[in-house]
Amino acid sequence: MSLSEAVAVSIDAFGRSFGSDEPARMLAIVAAGLTVAYPFIKRWVSIPQFVLGAAFGWAVPMAFAAQTGETPQLAWLVFGAAVIWAVIYDTMYAMVDRDDDLAVGIRSTAILFGRYDLVIVAVLMVVMIALLVALGLRQELAWGWFAGVGAAAVLFAISAVYSALAPDFISLVIARMIGGFGVGAALIIAPMYIAEIAPPAKRGRMVSFN
Repeated sequence: MSLSEAVAVSIDAFGRSFGSDEPARMLAIVAAGLTVAYPFIKRWVSIPQFVLGAAFGWAVPMAFAAQTGETPQLAWLVFGAAVIWAVIYDTMYAMVDRDDDLAVGIRSTAILFGRYDLVIVAVLMVVMIALLVALGLRQELAWGWFAGVGAAAVLFAISAVYSALAPDFISLVIARMIGGFGVGAALIIAPMYIAEIAPPAKRGRMVSFN
């Protein structure tokens, strides 16, 4: 998606929010601010990946507010997982671009984490899995949710260990790809379960996550 297309989509979504309740409109204003700020924030602060995660994840509280008129604890739990998800994958991307970013003055969590980047990414993977497990337990979800999260946990573990022990660059790339599959399992398989085969009593409340 080009910058102009992203701006057009953002404007459209922002305009649509004004047909929603007051909480959703207020959250839409914050979302617009995050969308506008993100392309420039990496010039000013060392954690642009967290801003990216907030911009992506802000759709979660907005969806809750639009459908229920409020943003319960559950909404922020999912938001937190979405933020960490974005930090994980975008930090892995930024690790490849670290030298170029340093040369042109771009900041990133890959630069901030430095020599501890793999360790911190691994910790973030554990935190994300813990949040998703807590979400499943809180909502009393069935095996499908935990199967998806379990698959992500296994892939994250393989990626973390393989990244730390990778003997060459190609091996490191493969390790990161495995971590990417873990991200997909955590944020695609589990929501697909909610939307498609979740018990009827849970489906209506949770389907917007997908």
